Amino acid sequence: MEVKLPDAIYFISKSLSKIELNYIVTQKQILAMVYSVNTSRNYITQYQVFVHIDHIAIKYLVNKPNVNARIIRWFLLL
Repeated sequence: MEVKLPDAIYFISKSLSKIELNYIVTQKQILAMVYSVNTSRNYITQYQVFVHIDHIAIKYLVNKPNVNARIIRWFLLL
């Protein structure tokens, strides 16, 4: 049985601002997810979308009750 890999529909890049350069790695990765979802919204609307991450800290923050306000806003956007 052959496994079909997902197809890439869009490639996105972004230059970080001076403020964004000071973010910790976890915040930069969440920012990348938010930016990519917002940029490709026209392509992914009405489809089930999976975001695969390998950053354990992000998985931890999803279930943590007390999180930075900026991160909460980003999670709500997602």
